[in-house]
Amino acid sequence: MKKIGEVLRSYNFSRGLLISSAAFVPVMVAYLTDTISYGSSFALGVLITALSDIPGTGKYANRGILAALILGIFNYLIIQFTRDTLFVVPVLGILVFSTAMISVYGFRASLIAFAGLGALSVAFAGAATSTPPLLAAALIFSGGAWYFLLSLIFRNLGNRKYIREQFSKCFLYTADYLEQRKTLLEKGFDGELYNELLEKQNDIFDLHEVLRNQIINKRLRSGKDTLASRRLLLLIEFIDLMELSVANTLRIEQNQKIHPDLAILKEELTQTIGVFSKTMRNLSSLEIDSLSAREIAGALSAPRDRIVSLSKVTLNEKDRNDLLSLSNLLDYLEKLSQVIANMERIIKGTFNPDIKKLNKIEPQQFLNERSYGFQELWSQLSFDSPIFRHALRLSITIMVAYLLCNYFSVPQFYWVFITIIVILRPGYALTKQRSRQRTVGTLIGLFAAGVVLMTKPPVAVIAVLTYLSFALAFTFTQENYKISSAYITLSIVFLYTLLIPEPFKVVELRLIDSLIGIAMAVTASYLLFPIWEKDHIDNLIKSSIRANLDYLNEVHRIYRENTGTDTRYKLARKKAFIEISRLHSGFQRMTQEPENRQTKLTELFEIVAINQTTLSSAASLGTYFQMSKGVAAPVLMDVGMNALNEALACASAFTDYESIPLSAETEIKEAREYLRNYKAKMSNTTEFPGEKPLAYQKDLRLLTNQLDWLLSQSSRLLKTINTYKK
Repeated sequence: MKKIGEVLRSYNFSRGLLISSAAFVPVMVAYLTDTISYGSSFALGVLITALSDIPGTGKYANRGILAALILGIFNYLIIQFTRDTLFVVPVLGILVFSTAMISVYGFRASLIAFAGLGALSVAFAGAATSTPPLLAAALIFSGGAWYFLLSLIFRNLGNRKYIREQFSKCFLYTADYLEQRKTLLEKGFDGELYNELLEKQNDIFDLHEVLRNQIINKRLRSGKDTLASRRLLLLIEFIDLMELSVANTLRIEQNQKIHPDLAILKEELTQTIGVFSKTMRNLSSLEIDSLSAREIAGALSAPRDRIVSLSKVTLNEKDRNDLLSLSNLLDYLEKLSQVIANMERIIKGTFNPDIKKLNKIEPQQFLNERSYGFQELWSQLSFDSPIFRHALRLSITIMVAYLLCNYFSVPQFYWVFITIIVILRPGYALTKQRSRQRTVGTLIGLFAAGVVLMTKPPVAVIAVLTYLSFALAFTFTQENYKISSAYITLSIVFLYTLLIPEPFKVVELRLIDSLIGIAMAVTASYLLFPIWEKDHIDNLIKSSIRANLDYLNEVHRIYRENTGTDTRYKLARKKAFIEISRLHSGFQRMTQEPENRQTKLTELFEIVAINQTTLSSAASLGTYFQMSKGVAAPVLMDVGMNALNEALACASAFTDYESIPLSAETEIKEAREYLRNYKAKMSNTTEFPGEKPLAYQKDLRLLTNQLDWLLSQSSRLLKTINTYKK
């Protein structure tokens, strides 16, 4: 029941109700007045505009709706005027290709392209109606204008609801991520758990990107609007919290067998992470639980007191090192608690930050500015472009489908077109996934519809079920395509039940058309200019390594200059997070491809894991330099970074070498030896630069351990890449 309530309160359900109302009401009016062909054209206009209507700034949303409507009407008319001529096949191919290429301009553009392709497909159904093409085009325009008006009325309310939901989802995903980190601390490294952790991390990074675009654009337009400023502050805290969460502050495998008191301390720290996860879950409602701050404070007090007690006990060298490591973990958790406390205060409206954090110029630099000029399109007209290959593959598949359907006299073959357009994705893995979801969803929908219709419900009940099914189909379009397909099938069966005496005959034909379309889409994805991840994974590896290196260099810079985090640092951090997400996603897609198209999955997973641990160590150092003045030993960072720059620069250009140069490995060995010698020398001295012995040793341990770990991971990366290249 809780899940049902969440769905009914969601932005997607509200949007589904809006689209269903805008399309279904005119169809019912047309049904009652015996002008169903007019109502269908009007509803098509609603659907064309609705497909491109996603949350965003008013300017882009309005332009997107207008572009989708114009493109849809243009494609519809061209097909209507050429469908009975010899030119229909080449015209069809040109229209599909040119429409699909619009996707080069981003996600909203891809939805505009999808709307245009949908209108093109439905135009072939127009042959069965008596509505003249120009009148149908006028009705499509009227339907689009009708939906546009409704969209304007509800847009501000919808955008607020959407942003609130994304924040709530961000709290929940972060809670899940912390819980997974807690499990890894308890159980030690586990490949499956680690992969799940990376998947959740990718989801969080994607949410950050969505919120970044929504909130920053809103604030740039609204200036000092209080709500927009609070949202931006909350997003800033979320990103800082993720950096702290990603930071690899405890080497789990090094702390399996430890002193009994230290084992208790480790358990207390692990349980504290669980408390943080619970607090984030509570905050997902965006309604403050006043006990959460006290609960966190209580969870932190026990390990803090235990560390103070243990610091007075004589321990052997290994146990003391473990104590320093666990003490450092507590420092990070205390910083994490401050961030969570800031989030609570932001939601309450009691957080008063330095206004400079909200400077307009700085946030704007985090937006991904996209060029909408012709040069962007021209640059994609080559076989190196996945979108170009997809557009060409789609156009050929649609033309072949048209010829086959005509040859075998397939009735209502426009459903074959719609299925191909929906199923066929740029990559084989996504196409296969969609085909499975569509098949299962369609079968579920047919079964459910059959069960309902066997009870012979009255017309009014069928009309209500049609309306709700249509609304739910749009509710789950982005969240769960299988469920969306089931509801689409339900709504179509119920609609045909209202309109024609033998609905199951039409449903049977639709099922056949869908299966034909699925088979053609999967076959085309495999045979026509296929895009295999093995052909692109090398570029993802290099981009992730370069992004990590840039992030590390920014960490080094803020350490040298002692300036704290600034825009340069945050942009490098953002880039590193995005690139590791892209690399892991690419690897996951490869695992879903045919085995003969996969290459060295073991080595690739190791490369992904090493890049993730490098990112974690960079985040640890970056966070450490923000929390502490650090060890007065810049030579450590200089030596470590010189070796890391050499190693990671070679690794990021691995396609240029037959094998990685030995000089990189040599420099790593020399740097690690220097770090060990320096640490040994400072550990034996009784003079410390202005710090207490324990505090200095803790800082020294963190810095030398993180640098040594980064160097060891870089060495491992070089060896793994050499193995991968063979």
